[in-house]
Amino acid sequence: MMENSITILALGNLFLPLLSFAVLIFFGKRLGEKSHWVALALVGGMLGIAISFFANVFINTGSPILESSVSWFTTGHFSVDLGFLIDNVAAIMMLVVAIISFLVHFYSVGYMKGDPRYSRYFAYLGLFTFSMNGIVLADNLVMMYIFWELVGLSSYLLIGFWFEKHSAADACKKAFLTNRVGDIGMFIGIMILFFTIGTFQHVLEGYKVADAIAKHGAGASTFTDWWGYKMEAYDAIPYNGALMYNAGVLVTFNSDSGELARRLNTEAAKAVKYGGVDQVEALKFVTLNAAKQLRVDDQVGSLEPGKDADFVIWNGHPLSTYTLCEQTWIEGRKYFDIDEDQKMRQQVKRERTLLIQKLLKPKDKAPKGPEAS
Repeated sequence: MMENSITILALGNLFLPLLSFAVLIFFGKRLGEKSHWVALALVGGMLGIAISFFANVFINTGSPILESSVSWFTTGHFSVDLGFLIDNVAAIMMLVVAIISFLVHFYSVGYMKGDPRYSRYFAYLGLFTFSMNGIVLADNLVMMYIFWELVGLSSYLLIGFWFEKHSAADACKKAFLTNRVGDIGMFIGIMILFFTIGTFQHVLEGYKVADAIAKHGAGASTFTDWWGYKMEAYDAIPYNGALMYNAGVLVTFNSDSGELARRLNTEAAKAVKYGGVDQVEALKFVTLNAAKQLRVDDQVGSLEPGKDADFVIWNGHPLSTYTLCEQTWIEGRKYFDIDEDQKMRQQVKRERTLLIQKLLKPKDKAPKGPEAS
């Protein structure tokens, strides 16, 4: 019940300015000089709703105040939703937009007094406010882009409001063309994000947006139990990998350390310790999942017919810190064997001993005097 009330308030915050636009566009001429009362009343209601959301900032524990979406359309594996995401930052921005919009409406009453298109001006302000609210409330980039385009349309209408003036007409055309160039770049960026991002690297706070990552179909590569060692990792937690895995994300563990990178099997074991991930699934964090993220799982990542023979033979459980590597094979060739390694160590030890003995052996002193000749 509470969530339904919050959703209704969010819808009110978004659509009250649009209602102002619709009323003034269709009935503005009848309202005449009283048009601003409709705009002020509806935008004032929006301001009241924004204040109520802002009040939650001081009691919110960090989880979103409202997170709700519905499916818009789906094509193949690609789907687009329409929804709200109101967290503390969005609540603050809702208040900023509402205050500025209300003040612009209020001061425009005197500034636009006597203008023949008085009601139409307030209608355009309502459309602009609706568009800005949509950007703040949008829970995905596609929805944000739609409202961003509406902001461009609103700006065009307001800048060219006095289109009889050449300066205003030129200004709105310049703004329109400039926005189009920027919007094309923004659209390309969004398409790149949607279709080319396969894996988020160093996503130490991925647990916060795990559902969104899973929904996008991207993978996530993270450190294991590194947290709080610098400001960028202040909110990192050791349960990050397990939480993302539980949300349906394709997870891998990585390391910038050469020392840790050579024993990622024990790093994978930390997914079992922090989060209780199944041992087989945890091992995939450093094997098959990594191959899937790199799009080479048809060649490596698991022992299957037709794949490259890249594997390790352990003398115990691969996730145990007591386990030793007995053999390492790469593309069907043995690169390491613990028995051969022991023999080589003994050979190196013998050679070292011989060299040391040779260095310590006293040298024959050369004869001095006439005998030397």
